[in-house]
Amino acid sequence: MFAKTPEGALLNCLTSDSAGLRAIPNTSCWAKIAEGQPVEYKFNNCGDRAGMECGQKPPGTYRIVTEGSSFVLGYGLAREKTWTALLPTKLSLLTGRKVELYNQGITWRYPRNIALRFNDVLARQPDLILWVLTSVDISAPPVPDLHLAKVAQKGALGKPADALERLRSFLATKSIPEAMGAVWEQTRSALLLQHFLYLSQSQFVKSSLVGDDDDLKAEPSAKWKDQLRKLDGYAAEIERKAGAAGVPVVTVLMPTRAQVALISLGEWPQGIDPFKADHDVQRIVTKHGGIYLDLLPRFRDIPNPEQYFFPVDGHPNARGHELIATMLAEELNGGAAPAIRGLDSARSK
Repeated sequence: MFAKTPEGALLNCLTSDSAGLRAIPNTSCWAKIAEGQPVEYKFNNCGDRAGMECGQKPPGTYRIVTEGSSFVLGYGLAREKTWTALLPTKLSLLTGRKVELYNQGITWRYPRNIALRFNDVLARQPDLILWVLTSVDISAPPVPDLHLAKVAQKGALGKPADALERLRSFLATKSIPEAMGAVWEQTRSALLLQHFLYLSQSQFVKSSLVGDDDDLKAEPSAKWKDQLRKLDGYAAEIERKAGAAGVPVVTVLMPTRAQVALISLGEWPQGIDPFKADHDVQRIVTKHGGIYLDLLPRFRDIPNPEQYFFPVDGHPNARGHELIATMLAEELNGGAAPAIRGLDSARSK
């Protein structure tokens, strides 16, 4: 644990065009996050980590196509342990119907990129589109090309020579103490200390509330409002294209580690609201006629739900993916009309 291959190794399987990053078809890359095991990212003939080749939908199959960024890709985990691999089996058991999930998620595929590539989603012959968002997808600027992606990924927990390069960069804009602190935060020792500190719910929550994360604020900043305005435009475009094709879109906002910890505690300081981002996205989706799945309230009754996420990296771990697959299966089976009516009518034929 904490030994690390460059996370940027995944970028060796990626390319980019005017619509953003995409995986190179028929490639395979290995990478390892510091808190996890080495993982193979294998992409099919269409450049998707789908666990199946890209082609015609099998007869009698209800196909869900899911889109999103690193959470949908299954970043940090072997594909068979991800929620995208687990969900079809769970849904098939609940519905008595053969359900297939085709995964088109890729790291740094944000709403703008999904809207631009939406014809690729429709080309996979979906009966239902599952659009998975995170607050990072909303707040992070789109990465327009592979070069900028490599720049963004470079440097974290690298070799001593990399640390010196980062120190020179930080000194150009920061004071010496600030620069040294910024470099220290990216070292393996700092990660180790952070990891064990964040295993404590109280310490993790306290640390999370010190930051400027807009997804936790009751009163959004001007920047967050602007980001939501842009999301509104992308959601409108996605719903319009899906509606024209007659395919329902179900959208879900996946929570952050800080959100679920606060929700489980049941109390938070004034000015903080872990449900705010959830309500913002729900308002946007339903405004354009989309279906929204609200998972956050389900974390109220889960003790220490932050244990289902990597403490520092923040992505869900294997237990977290299992939990999320169960939640999604129950929500889709229990009330995501007309998606579930589609399953019911197909089963009755």
